Amino acid sequence: MGRALVASFGFDEKFVVRAIIRHGIGGGDLVVLVTATPTEKTLSAYKYVADIAGKVDARVELYVLGEKVYDFTTLVVEVKKLLLKLAREYDRVTVLLSGGMRVIVLGLYTAVLALPDEVKERVVVELDTEDRGVRVEIPKEIVWLFKTPELGAKKQLLELIVREPRQTVEQLAKRLGKDESTVRRQLQTLAEQKLVKLEGRPVKPQPTPAARILVEDQPSPEHR
Repeated sequence: MGRALVASFGFDEKFVVRAIIRHGIGGGDLVVLVTATPTEKTLSAYKYVADIAGKVDARVELYVLGEKVYDFTTLVVEVKKLLLKLAREYDRVTVLLSGGMRVIVLGLYTAVLALPDEVKERVVVELDTEDRGVRVEIPKEIVWLFKTPELGAKKQLLELIVREPRQTVEQLAKRLGKDESTVRRQLQTLAEQKLVKLEGRPVKPQPTPAARILVEDQPSPEHR
């Protein structure tokens, strides 16, 4: 299935080129450069990376976030979708956090932390030091410190709240075919996990940014 290299990208190609050489990126592999709105310098650096990768039969794609970089939650949701897609298609995904806008660097790392545990197994996070170009890998044990919340039977409820916020408990129970008492218990647990805010009278749960990051990568029921 090959390997994928995902890099935060601005207009300095050296970090990505080092990683291509270091990991022996070649035929069947993919390099994804995550950027905001590309400038002329960005496009010039992209062309340079594409030329280098082309010599070893690797593909290079520019993943443009555009205005999404100005909404951190949306940024994280988007790059998490990207990482999940790549993890399904490639044996190994390396995330390079050197270069590019700091908000993209932080967004990529946050997205890694929010990945399901079985996906984290196939993801490596690394950086290059600016002074000597030394590779620094973030130990998997540190990434695993940040466990994604267990949803279990609450997942369907949280997905509904993210898609259609500000419904009453009665409305949520009817939509899910559950007792109101069950929904209230699940909402209390989700609130304790900082995934929903219980606001208003009657209570109309609102999803937190963490809830969006956790479940918004899932297709809605009509697309499953």
